[in-house]
Amino acid sequence: MEKEGLNEVYVDRAKMWKKARVNKQGQCDNDDIQQVVHKIDEISMNTDSSSVNRHYSNDVLTQALGTKEHNGRVRGVGGYVTPTTYFHSVKKTSKDETKILVENEELRR
Repeated sequence: MEKEGLNEVYVDRAKMWKKARVNKQGQCDNDDIQQVVHKIDEISMNTDSSSVNRHYSNDVLTQALGTKEHNGRVRGVGGYVTPTTYFHSVKKTSKDETKILVENEELRR
């Protein structure tokens, strides 16, 4: 039996956020939410899908909501999802940066 590989699919946070806030007819009951949905649609249409910033501090959802993201959480994709796992980013620490600076200095000598 052959093992099938898992295909990673990018789940757009903005689409998930919108889907979680509409009723079965696809309409928003709240005017504030409707405004954010319109902003998401405008930003999505004005940006090329290949150039969409997928960094959580400046993606479509963050721009539409107009608020900064909270550290350690990712809005719109459910619980127990961290920015590191969702955005496939490595968490940088000041120790890492200091270590890199020291190594660069040693290489220059």
